[in-house]
Amino acid sequence: MVRNSLEARQSQGKKQALAILDNYILSSGEKLGEHVKYCNECPVCKPILRLRSHVLMNDDTIAGVPYWQVVLMRSDTSQRISNYFPNKSEIIDPLTRDINRDTFIVCQLKGFNDQSIKDYFGIKSDRWNKFKMSYFKDWRQNKEEYLADLGPEAWDRWKEKHPDLCERVHANNVSYIKKDGQLHRVDSVAS
Repeated sequence: MVRNSLEARQSQGKKQALAILDNYILSSGEKLGEHVKYCNECPVCKPILRLRSHVLMNDDTIAGVPYWQVVLMRSDTSQRISNYFPNKSEIIDPLTRDINRDTFIVCQLKGFNDQSIKDYFGIKSDRWNKFKMSYFKDWRQNKEEYLADLGPEAWDRWKEKHPDLCERVHANNVSYIKKDGQLHRVDSVAS
């Protein structure tokens, strides 16, 4: 019974890892699963196909950890802002010409720090500081509350604006709930 349960979990994990690799976005902008239908291991897809073949082999490991588990761990941690905002101009609100609060909140929900957000979007420090002081004066002390209050709506607006990216993103969807007067982080797969 225990062995069957372990084998079922391993089989499910391997399927998830293969799905992640098939949905991997290549530098050409297309999914690996679509690309391999007409390609025979070009330089763009060869490294990912090699990793995929390791996942399919049952005895392949990295430091004793099966490849499929490594793929699942990497998919949770190797996020890029470009996965969520491929167009760098989205940081600027077209109406106010100021930094877009929703873009900032979604980036924070996904675990990106201020410096990585500034670097990716090319925002100068003085403009960034003015934005933070205008909208989030006490960010350091109340970050969790800001994310709990503004996060769900910002995430929903992002999903409406980017329905094509929703299926591409394989990171954790972070939300917050209030329980017993305290905020608790809830992680679930992005929809």
